[in-house]
Amino acid sequence: VLGKWEFDIPFTKQDLSVDLASGQKFRYGNSEGTIDELMVSPIGFSVSVTTAEPLTGSDFIDMPMEFHLNSGEVVELNGGCGPMAHDDGTWSWRQDGVYENMILLNRIKSVVIGDTEFAMNH
Repeated sequence: VLGKWEFDIPFTKQDLSVDLASGQKFRYGNSEGTIDELMVSPIGFSVSVTTAEPLTGSDFIDMPMEFHLNSGEVVELNGGCGPMAHDDGTWSWRQDGVYENMILLNRIKSVVIGDTEFAMNH
């Protein structure tokens, strides 16, 4: 049909991300840290932690960060990271990443940071 057409397509977005465990402690070997931020969404994650002792870049990269799914499958969380020293002697790390495939949040049983497991509450 010839003529000028206008379309209005209503679109509402919904934030599907979940913030977990902020302020909680985690352990990794002999080190203890605090989770500053732990955000998971169906397409990616962001985690920021602070430790009293300096961890080397390889310590942080080797530290387990993973999802345990309801099916028993384990999904490793990989992404870019970097350390930052603070004036009070503490260290912070932040790691952000996206998944190879979308993961619905109701499939995630728990999140593991270091040696500590945090349950997902749906």
